[in-house]
Amino acid sequence: MKATLHLLTTLLSAVVSSSAALDSGAASSFITNELSDVLGSSEDDWQQQIQCTVDPSNSEQPVIDEDACKSRTDADSNPCVWCSLPQNPFVQGACISQAQQEAAGQFCSSSDTSGASTPDHATNCLLIMDESECTAAIDSTTSSNENCSFCNFPVVGGKCVSKNLAESFARFCAQEGGEEREDSIFLRGSVAGGEWLDPSCLLDDTNNNSDDCGSKSDSNGDPCIWCDAAGVFGECVSKGQKDFFGDYLECADDNLIAVE
Repeated sequence: MKATLHLLTTLLSAVVSSSAALDSGAASSFITNELSDVLGSSEDDWQQQIQCTVDPSNSEQPVIDEDACKSRTDADSNPCVWCSLPQNPFVQGACISQAQQEAAGQFCSSSDTSGASTPDHATNCLLIMDESECTAAIDSTTSSNENCSFCNFPVVGGKCVSKNLAESFARFCAQEGGEEREDSIFLRGSVAGGEWLDPSCLLDDTNNNSDDCGSKSDSNGDPCIWCDAAGVFGECVSKGQKDFFGDYLECADDNLIAVE
């Protein structure tokens, strides 16, 4: 359940940005195809799992925000709860069922819990962006000091994860001695071009808004660029990463720099 919760939240940003440009029927079909492939379960089953988190019929805002979460119920008519995810680089929180919150444990902080955050031992792999650094890093959740694993998830792309998460989603993860994965347009872990992996803009918590984003620079010295998803969320990205996000979000011009 923890693995499912984590993957769902990393998919949310791509789901909402991709479906924002679609009508309600197309948005529902997009989300259905993406999440069915990831969860590998029947449509009825996974729709019950994400009833608190996503409304596929809402083309303008399919992802349930914190305010809407307060009045939403799960498949068993129990109130949904808001789960804060302070260490997630894509989504800062998600609306989930009470059962999912209990299963997530320390990975999930409820909105009425002060000072709680994802434990450091659970995030040491998640915070690594480069594939080579990921596979060389030690997964502190294992007792035998095994390495972190790099997985190519649908839509989101490359992600460094712990051994337990890698086992849960083995079909997305590189296997030792396995065949090389095909090139893709994934933002992270792309075989073609190191500029996709530049974390200078993407993961700096201090510039996660449009004003601060324009005053930052990527590793090549170019200004960072703010990309917005209809006010639902935004990402501060490098010039190279804009080529990916620009297909789904409204990104500022490359030469637009915030005025102090």
